[in-house]
Amino acid sequence: MNRLERGRPWRRNVGRFDDHQNENLPRPPWPDRGRGGGRGIDGGRGRDGDRGRAGPVIRGRGRGVAPNNGTNHNHRVNAENHVIQLISYKALEEMVQDETIEARNVTLRLASDHSGFCQRLSQTDLDGGMIQMLLKVIGKMCRDDDPPDSLKRVLNNIIHTKFTDKIIRFLHALPRENAFRKQHAATHILNCLDLLRAWITRMPATSETDVSMLSANVKIVIEKMALGSDYKFEARLKEIDEILSEQLTQPTPTEEDNDLSEAERMHEMAPPNNFRDISVYPEAGDINGTQESFLRTNLVNSAYKNEDHYLDVQFRLLREDFVRPLREGIRHCFTPGGEMRLDRQRQTNVRVYENVSIEFPKPGRTGMQYYVHFDTKRLQNVRWDASRKLMYGNLVCLSFDKFERHFLFAIIVDRDPKQLKMGYVRLEFVSNNGNVGAGGNVEDALRELQLENDSEDSSDDDSSDEDDENVIEEQLAAVPGNSLLTQADMRRRYYMVETEAYFESYRHVLAGLQKTENIPLQQYIVRCQQEIRPPRYLRVAQQPRYDFKCIIEADDLPHTDVEVLKTDSWHSTEELSLDQSQLDALKSALTNEISLIQGPPGTGKTHVGLIVMKLLLANRQRRNENFIRNPLQRRRRAAIEYSQVLVICYTNHALDQFLEGIIKFQRTDVIRVGGRCKSKVLEQYKLMNVRRNSSTTLGRLNRRTIWDLWRDLSAQQHAMESCTDVLEVSTHSVLRLQQFESIIPHPLYEQFEMISLQSGCTADDALLMWLGVAEPDKILCDKPYILEECVNAVTAPLEKMGYNKRKVVQAILDSNSMEQQKILDWLEKNENNPGAADAFPTKDIIHLYLEKIEIPFDPQPLLDQGFHPLEVKCALLATDFRRPNIKYIETWLENKNKAADKENDPVQADNLNDEEDAHLEADVEFLEEQRAIDQDDEEPAAPSRRENEKKKTDQLAAATYDDIKEKMSSGKWELQPAERKRRKNKIKLQIGRVDAMSKRDAGDVAELFSLDENNRWRLYRRWLQDLRDQLRGRIIAEGDKYNQLARALVDAQNEQDYTILRSAKVVGMTTTGAAKYRDIVQRLPAKVVIVEEAAEVLEAHIVTSMPRNTEHLILIGDHQQLKPSPTVYELAKKFNLDISLFERMIKNGIPRSKLQLQHRMRPQIASLLRPHIYQVLEDHESVLHYPQVMGVQKNVFFLSHECRENNVQDGQSKVNHHEASFMVTFCQYLIQQGYLPGQITILTAYVGQLHIINRLKPKKLAGVRVTAVDNFQGEENDIILLSLVRSNDEGKIGFLGIENRVCVALSRAKIGLFCIGDFTLLAEKSRLWRIILEKLQEEGSTGDGLPLQCRNHPEKIFSARIAKDFEKVPEGGCGQQCVFRLNCGHRCTRFCHPDDERHTKFKCRKSCERKCPSGHLCRLKCHETCHCVVKVLKEIPNCGHIQTMDCGKDPNTFTCYVPCQDVLPCGHQCLGVCGVPCPTKCEVLVEKQLPCDHVQKIPCYRSEKPRKVDCMNPCGVELRCGHRCRGNCFSCKQGRLHERCREKCNRQLFCGHICQEDCSTKCPPCKKKCDTKCQHSACPKECFEPCVLCTERCNKWLGRNRKCSKLCSEPCDSTPVTKPCLKRLKCKHSCVGIVGEKCPELCRVCNKDKLTEIGEMFPGGDHGSSQRFIMLKCKHIFPAEFLDRWMEMKADASEDEGIQLKQCPQCKTVIRDSNRYRHIINQQLRLINQVREKINGKTEDVAKARKKLLRHFVSERDPLDTDSCATEWKELQKSINESKTMNDLVVAEIRLRNLSKLCDVETAVNGIPIFHLKLPKNILESLKANITIVRDWLFNNRPYFSDQEMLDFDCEFGKIKQQLIFIKFIRNSLFDAKRGDEMLKSYLKRAGNLLFSSTLRFTDDHEVEVERAMKDITDYAPSLVSGLGISEEEKKMVVKAMSFQKGHWYKCRNDHIYCIGNCGGAELTATCPECQQTIGGAGHRLADGNQVAGEMDGSTRPAYDPQNLLIPPEV
Repeated sequence: MNRLERGRPWRRNVGRFDDHQNENLPRPPWPDRGRGGGRGIDGGRGRDGDRGRAGPVIRGRGRGVAPNNGTNHNHRVNAENHVIQLISYKALEEMVQDETIEARNVTLRLASDHSGFCQRLSQTDLDGGMIQMLLKVIGKMCRDDDPPDSLKRVLNNIIHTKFTDKIIRFLHALPRENAFRKQHAATHILNCLDLLRAWITRMPATSETDVSMLSANVKIVIEKMALGSDYKFEARLKEIDEILSEQLTQPTPTEEDNDLSEAERMHEMAPPNNFRDISVYPEAGDINGTQESFLRTNLVNSAYKNEDHYLDVQFRLLREDFVRPLREGIRHCFTPGGEMRLDRQRQTNVRVYENVSIEFPKPGRTGMQYYVHFDTKRLQNVRWDASRKLMYGNLVCLSFDKFERHFLFAIIVDRDPKQLKMGYVRLEFVSNNGNVGAGGNVEDALRELQLENDSEDSSDDDSSDEDDENVIEEQLAAVPGNSLLTQADMRRRYYMVETEAYFESYRHVLAGLQKTENIPLQQYIVRCQQEIRPPRYLRVAQQPRYDFKCIIEADDLPHTDVEVLKTDSWHSTEELSLDQSQLDALKSALTNEISLIQGPPGTGKTHVGLIVMKLLLANRQRRNENFIRNPLQRRRRAAIEYSQVLVICYTNHALDQFLEGIIKFQRTDVIRVGGRCKSKVLEQYKLMNVRRNSSTTLGRLNRRTIWDLWRDLSAQQHAMESCTDVLEVSTHSVLRLQQFESIIPHPLYEQFEMISLQSGCTADDALLMWLGVAEPDKILCDKPYILEECVNAVTAPLEKMGYNKRKVVQAILDSNSMEQQKILDWLEKNENNPGAADAFPTKDIIHLYLEKIEIPFDPQPLLDQGFHPLEVKCALLATDFRRPNIKYIETWLENKNKAADKENDPVQADNLNDEEDAHLEADVEFLEEQRAIDQDDEEPAAPSRRENEKKKTDQLAAATYDDIKEKMSSGKWELQPAERKRRKNKIKLQIGRVDAMSKRDAGDVAELFSLDENNRWRLYRRWLQDLRDQLRGRIIAEGDKYNQLARALVDAQNEQDYTILRSAKVVGMTTTGAAKYRDIVQRLPAKVVIVEEAAEVLEAHIVTSMPRNTEHLILIGDHQQLKPSPTVYELAKKFNLDISLFERMIKNGIPRSKLQLQHRMRPQIASLLRPHIYQVLEDHESVLHYPQVMGVQKNVFFLSHECRENNVQDGQSKVNHHEASFMVTFCQYLIQQGYLPGQITILTAYVGQLHIINRLKPKKLAGVRVTAVDNFQGEENDIILLSLVRSNDEGKIGFLGIENRVCVALSRAKIGLFCIGDFTLLAEKSRLWRIILEKLQEEGSTGDGLPLQCRNHPEKIFSARIAKDFEKVPEGGCGQQCVFRLNCGHRCTRFCHPDDERHTKFKCRKSCERKCPSGHLCRLKCHETCHCVVKVLKEIPNCGHIQTMDCGKDPNTFTCYVPCQDVLPCGHQCLGVCGVPCPTKCEVLVEKQLPCDHVQKIPCYRSEKPRKVDCMNPCGVELRCGHRCRGNCFSCKQGRLHERCREKCNRQLFCGHICQEDCSTKCPPCKKKCDTKCQHSACPKECFEPCVLCTERCNKWLGRNRKCSKLCSEPCDSTPVTKPCLKRLKCKHSCVGIVGEKCPELCRVCNKDKLTEIGEMFPGGDHGSSQRFIMLKCKHIFPAEFLDRWMEMKADASEDEGIQLKQCPQCKTVIRDSNRYRHIINQQLRLINQVREKINGKTEDVAKARKKLLRHFVSERDPLDTDSCATEWKELQKSINESKTMNDLVVAEIRLRNLSKLCDVETAVNGIPIFHLKLPKNILESLKANITIVRDWLFNNRPYFSDQEMLDFDCEFGKIKQQLIFIKFIRNSLFDAKRGDEMLKSYLKRAGNLLFSSTLRFTDDHEVEVERAMKDITDYAPSLVSGLGISEEEKKMVVKAMSFQKGHWYKCRNDHIYCIGNCGGAELTATCPECQQTIGGAGHRLADGNQVAGEMDGSTRPAYDPQNLLIPPEV
């Protein structure tokens, strides 16, 4: 077989011929860049698209331009009508010339639908320049050594776009070009040859025609152009021809030498086929035996011939390891004739599931996945959360012909225990082409689906349908690689078998073996070369040196670096703190290309591995610098990709431990691959977290690719979700009736609607009632507490009257009523009757009584929460009927329902003990962690996932079996526990069944209720199957595209991961992860690979995990411990599959380093392993000084017994109950000795025993780990308890006969090892056990009883043979009474106990014998502090009073409680007690007049400052609304700012609700929940918001099989027909109602008088027997004719009703939900919606108004400079942004306007200086306080501003303005000429008293007086107005006299005026003559505190301000 056939890159044979590496090649005939070209080959005169322009033509230097056809050549439209930009010439050129863009990234990008590459290939007018650039890009992709799978898509696009024809035309035009351009022809020929090679190696079948055609034309062009032999064209063409010919022929095996052994002859034989051509997945021949397996042994003691020989052997053995169990299991379960064997359940290789169906597809991460249903009848007792059945990653095989010819293979991708319980599992089907979820030909699938439908339509016979499906299935079977299943696949019934083999691991490793071309270090792995060379990176270096400073602890060594290859110059063992064997291993690891380090238990092999890692990482840069010999390259080393270290482990636990050791010295650049890492320390190093935190890992090309793919995939998934959601919910729920509207025949669908109308329930409830899982409304509320509470409520008042309760109950029963008057009448008549009832009133009596009760409030909020009306009425009775509190009633109902649920919660049929389940899950969790460890996908949060699933179920499901517990407990379906459990099981059982009614029988059903319950469910399943077929057909149509996108996205994301991983220094992963990510691993720059636990790993796993440039392999392990575990025992023993690479290398003489000094086990334990397992195993000094195991005579003991084992029902495992109970009890005994639970581990050889021990283990042993031996390798603990389990009469010891497992089991303990087992059997069947037991017998360490030794009495020794023997030592001692004398003198009451030897923790529980000084005996326990509690009389020394107290109480510390007689300084007597000091504040109430003139009682201590007392006197002022104010003097601010009027409005709103807001002239919008609802849904909005009208179909019954075709919110087609209701009432008489309405509760016979009275009261129509009545929701009954006229009647214009819903003529209850008047109600609702929009404003109008108000807000806020209002401004802005209605904006606007006024005043007040003016501070503080009060009042929470509130604000703000003016007068008076004038003082004093002395309201009279006083001031001193000390006239004269321009006048800090001449700019500083403050300034800048005096000349800025230092406010 030549190398090309194996896919070897061409360049390794004949060199790489591209225009980058071969400089001697001529340049292409067209310029790579430039302004255009000459005349092109195919007639074009320019080149289009080179710069990505919109136009199709780029001008060049040729003659003219190419014609433009009027279309844009740079754009194409795909199938989804998305415009795609054609890829440009410049982009292609960048991909070719930019070396940083790898060929792999180019492939991933161009394979995307959005790249524009495929569209460019299909362009018809391509010129020569574009063709040659496309060829260059194609050549680069085809030359990639390890291309992604996306390359196939690119190659396929080249074929389908007919680009091959363009290439051929391009090649034939080359000879006609000039000589200069012909020089580049060789480049294009080479690119074509690369394309040919890619075609024949990647897709030979598809590309055969194109290859032949292109190859022939290439030969013609080469001959025509006479190209020389320099390019080796002939050699390449010859190899292509050879590959083509080899693909048509297969090699034949040669005859073998008869002298060779069978195994040797097999190795000499040629394989029957190429292993690379064998499918990784099983094929039909593998299962039915028609394809014989060609197996050869793993060569353990000899070398392989070559790489192909080696890879072939490993591949076939590994594949057989998972195929054989499947094949043999199927043969065992099924006879050759297809019959199932009766003993199939004994088969353990496979598990069989019957009656399996493929339900529906669902999009997954890697492609389409499928929900599969299996029969659970035989699996009812399986505990899925703890079972190994259907584990993640297992392979399953499905067949509908009992595995004769047809097979489907799939992988389990999800196992939800809840879904498994119902028989559902999620699979991903695989195809023979090796792709998971690979899509087939969708067109074929759809064509076959059409054939199926045609066949079904053509015949009514089910058998003919089945035959047609068989034909279709055979046709589908002929389509290769078709794993996108069709309807035929999903209609089959299958058998499914499952193997325990973890197929996910096999799959990736087998694929890796097929892809492997060159095995790194193959001279050792394949040829077993025994001479080991140094690693290549050391060989090519010049005297490489390593610095050992990182591992040397001493600081005094002069030199720490050594020449690494000269091991004699290395440091000594003492300097490196290593023993000699560890140093030898370290030398081997660092200097040998392949290093084997064997580490027996406890010798520190992991420690040596970490030292190796530390040295490699510390010398990493030095190693790479040594590798770079060229000085020029050394300077450019930043551009060289440094190597990294790849760490591979078998288990996730070992990997985590190793990486945790690494990050202690390497904190960065470490990445752990795998999503199930449990180490918190490694959390930040996980790949998915590094990926999430890395923002620059991807190049632009990859980011765009991932984004495009993710967008397309999400869109595709979203398109399928509407179907998949319904299908998924249908697996566990009864779907809503609406989902079947297109499936159920119209007459049957109408019957459900009739049930809904007649029963007053929803259509979904009608479906559930038909299926038998719901009941009519009359029995919906049977809650027991309702009966009890109602009887108590009725009997309680009568009991208070003296009546006996039992007699009252008898009265209820006899009178058949619960009305009090009827009960009293009966009691009076039967006063002397002694009879009393023991029975309870019937439900009918109680329900009838409750139904007559009227609820005095709107119960809708309670009904919306799920409470039944009867519950509400019951709560009303049980609480206060006269004053109902809805909140209290709600709480009462919640408490009653919680109590009922807790009491009646049914016992689940499948309920398990929680603690037991937790134990059983341990083993399954371990397996799942191992299997899912390499999944780096981020799962959604569990709560979020559950919420989404619940939301989806609520939308699509009518009921699930869980609803029986949830919904029926909410008051909707209340059932007794037994009935609830029965119905829950019914839904669960019926949903899980697969039998459905045939289509023919379903078509014959005419009456739904004529079917029995079983047939109803069968019909439902028929409808469900038809619905699923319909939905599955839609998904199949999109599945193929989804699969392609999913695979492309995985490729792109893998490229992202590669970009991240290649930059790390250390990459860690498991062997399975390395195989899964092999494409990434192969490209990593890791030259060093370290494999931990290498002896436990299958050889193929290591080989496929090594990167292709591996130069150094370090294997750490011990082949004498656990070995690899193949699934097939025969392959392990006969074919050596259980021999690891580590062991095989040792057997073939490869040098190894063996560690010899163990640091773990005490010598007695280590001696069990030597010399029969390890010839040399020395003990370190540290293990010689371990303490003795406490409580046991021997540190090592093997307890022998003959108690027989038992088999586990489900599986191969074994259990031994005697050993389990003994080990648990012994463990408890050791805990009593003082050991911590973490110091003890219980090991067992079998998983079944692990479950038993966990089940027996008490809670106090929770910290004791129980695990299997295989799961504990590499770990240790102080004490190991080992249960060996096996003991049987057959003499079988199973795993215990394997030396490796025995070695692991006996080497985990450090201090003590205790084993229990049948050692007689073990010694008889195993030589190793016999040797071990002989040694133990010599030491007396084995026997049939475990010697226990008391620590306190060493002479006491007990023998424990069974668990009950430990009862002799209950406290862990010897069973004697403890004789220790306690400090109290008593003896310890415990039995002999080893813990608490000094009894410091022991508490004596005996009675205290001590007496107090008074002779009283102590009444406490001995350990408690004595305190005499006898009550005695004692005198208190401080006061002399006699008080009763405890005898032990000190009188000095006792508080005397005699009333205090002291008098306080105020004259009042102290109100306290004698023992408490008198208070400083007198609390005696005294009357005091407050500043508001009210008299109020206040505490004495507050009477001195009455201003600080809040006056609580009622306000009582009549408000503008006419009501009295309910506030008090304090809350109303002495009548200035009144509280809101609290009287309720109680007006009826147009929506029908009663206005519950406070009194106002205009009602605000209604904030209640909207009551609008229909049969489909309810409005979720608040009442003030316009409703979203229902757009579902009305479908209301109109009579004569007619239904309304309008929308639910539109008027019906016609008014419904008045058809009499045919139902019967409770009295068995006919109903007097109408079809579609609720039945009236009155009977024409029983209630004739009542109905006659109603007919006369509301006349209309006939009063005879044909008159029909309608009962509204309020229970009032009216004649139908009257109510028809009433509903049609328009409101009287004289009535002020406006637009409102119609009301009940009697009680005025709004009519909302009548089916008959739905069209009238809808019409009114539409009008109401219009009113709502008008009142609240349309959304766009509100938005515009909000935006306008915000602009006004900014303009008002920004000029103000105050921090005191910052909170209010922020709150106001928030309220504006959150406004929903115009009313909200009006409130915000009023606040804005008033807040702006207040802030203006506050700013003015803050600007008044008081520090030099001696202003009365109290008036400033008073003004500021008033502003604060008004501002806080303004922002009180209110829905609107009433007229009273607006008036209050105006009055108060008027007072504030006058106060501000007065303060300015005061300030100005201090500088006025009349400031000492007495008359001015009197005027000012009078105005101040009016403004500041009174706290009362600022009324109109007050305002007139204040204005008069202020006028007197201004008339007398007009200069006070300006504040300048002069009048206005005088000021104008001064300004005019100075004749300055504006801006020359300034004022100092205290507002004293001055001016500056010249330019007006400040250049000098001076002192103000008035206040001595600084004035002027320097450099045209004013001094601090100085400003422009605009009041003089109206200026806003200085006259000279060249730098704009002062910007006026208006600018």
